[in-house]
Amino acid sequence: MTGVDFSMEEFLLAAKDCIPTLVGVKYSGRDIYDATQCVLAEGGRFHVLYGSDEISLATLVLGITDYVGSTYNFMGHAYHRMRAAVKEGRLKDAQCEIYRSQSTVKIMFKYGALVYNNIGALKPIMELKSGLNLGAPRLPTKAISSEERQQLKQELQGIGFFEWSKSG
Repeated sequence: MTGVDFSMEEFLLAAKDCIPTLVGVKYSGRDIYDATQCVLAEGGRFHVLYGSDEISLATLVLGITDYVGSTYNFMGHAYHRMRAAVKEGRLKDAQCEIYRSQSTVKIMFKYGALVYNNIGALKPIMELKSGLNLGAPRLPTKAISSEERQQLKQELQGIGFFEWSKSG
């Protein structure tokens, strides 16, 4: 969002002595190499929480095992199934779950782009799944229109989202 791009590994190594309470980072970039280098830095001293949900399978097999992301709110079961499949050596099943996540994120990005950012699409998805009214997004994000919400719902139905995002 800021356009500032630098190595988080370099940041951790430079900051470790200046910030005595520094234990790790939330890594939301897509540079999996740099994220992995953060895990390996200083003999594994730093904790990395990964924040790009839709590529979490790739980071899981590289040793990043903790995540902070927005789609876990409505696709948590799919991610749990993905992790279990990796643990049990069922790579095809893990891929199936992450591909489902990616198909949903692709739709989310489409509608998020209409209203400034993905929060404008995250809320309606959570509302459609949970049945709860989560209110309007805060400015500068706008809510999607009722027509867009209906289209969003149809696209999610088209990928089977409401079935596979359930538990089990």
